[in-house]
Amino acid sequence: MKTTFKKNSNSKSRTYMYVDVILTFSTENAFGDTQEFFDLNIPVNSREKHVVDFLDKKLFKRIAKKCSELHREVGELTKISTCSDWSVFEKKTGLPALPSFGHSCKWFFGNGRTDLDVWELSLISRYGFGKSVDMSWIESLRNESQVLVLDHSAEGYAPETTQQEPLTNCLTV
Repeated sequence: MKTTFKKNSNSKSRTYMYVDVILTFSTENAFGDTQEFFDLNIPVNSREKHVVDFLDKKLFKRIAKKCSELHREVGELTKISTCSDWSVFEKKTGLPALPSFGHSCKWFFGNGRTDLDVWELSLISRYGFGKSVDMSWIESLRNESQVLVLDHSAEGYAPETTQQEPLTNCLTV
């Protein structure tokens, strides 16, 4: 007896948001690279409550798993950069996407950084991102940069600017 299956007309099809991911590590892989590149398709449903909760539940767990698959230590991860089609999230949920809040869609990690936000610190605590990396030198770099800006402003220095098309859905490295 042959059995046929009919698609339930009441069922909802899944919607996925494409995410291009770049992970930056403090150490090199077997090929001498400090970065890993990969793509994810993250399921989006209409019941999402907030974009931060969505990413916490669906992106970072996958990134930690991918680190393991790539034979990379999460403790050596210093930066996550993403580029996504955020319109998928907005259309499916009716909620604002991460760039709408002014977020760069990048997260930084490492010990000794004083510029990390609460979300980044939470990711370090939950997943161990960047725990093995001393990034205290960032503060001295920022201090040197501020001194250079002050020196240039005293001389009437004005940096050149160029006109570029605004990025609407994609913020990368």
